[in-house]
Amino acid sequence: MIALKIKEIAKKDMGKGFARLNPDDMQEIGVDSWDLVEIGGKRKTIVRVMPLEKSLRHKSVIQIDTLTRENARVDIDEHVFVKKVDSKSATKVVLSPGITSFFITATKPNTCLTAWTATLLPSETESGSSSRARAKRSSM
Repeated sequence: MIALKIKEIAKKDMGKGFARLNPDDMQEIGVDSWDLVEIGGKRKTIVRVMPLEKSLRHKSVIQIDTLTRENARVDIDEHVFVKKVDSKSATKVVLSPGITSFFITATKPNTCLTAWTATLLPSETESGSSSRARAKRSSM
């Protein structure tokens, strides 16, 4: 585990869900590109890690975007603890619907958009009752 000072990530990397660290710091905590790390601020959050751009590699900082800072409840120039997260691949994923139908629409005027309406329909399977989805497409 190491402590790093928070800096803003480059605009091109915002919203992609990863942090940038000095390659020496990555080596110290035992991670490679795209490994998961835990950022410990006032709250913990997990992101993928990538090396810093070459021009910044002399600094021992962590670059993260606004969403990640909000999740960890930290600000620029604060210090956070960063450590490697041991992860395993999922062997089974179960999805469960929270709503029975939804509709996607445009939020900007004069926007051409194909809208989808999905409705869950009851159906029988070998294991008992389940649901299947029926989607309808319409042009707006």
